[in-house]
Amino acid sequence: MYNAPIAFVTVVQFALENCIERVLDAIPGEKAFGRFSTSSRRLIEVTNLADPDTKHTILMVPAWIRNSLHAGGIHSHESKTIEIDGAQYVFERGKRVACASWSHLIHAFDHGLDIYGEMLCSPKVKMIPRIPAE
Repeated sequence: MYNAPIAFVTVVQFALENCIERVLDAIPGEKAFGRFSTSSRRLIEVTNLADPDTKHTILMVPAWIRNSLHAGGIHSHESKTIEIDGAQYVFERGKRVACASWSHLIHAFDHGLDIYGEMLCSPKVKMIPRIPAE
């Protein structure tokens, strides 16, 4: 049931997480943390995005979906309900996630990509002459 969505969310999220880490490492005085939650929060702060808490939460939704799918579809951390542009993402501790459908994934990534665009087009990131692959 989850094979295609888990592959999709895993590959896309991996690429985005790697991007965040490489960009953060390329900013003078910054260092990636090796954890998406911490590194994405830091890049949001460094690039001075408005409403950082909301934007960080939106970026975390696909990661939480991915983590849940890797755990047999069960969310294992604190319960939370996130609303993104009218769509609800419910994560209840110890329960199967119901927000891992294709429409949920595409919707979450679509809204997250706007945030990645803001960060990557920020003056702080545009000043980076080269971002190493590793």
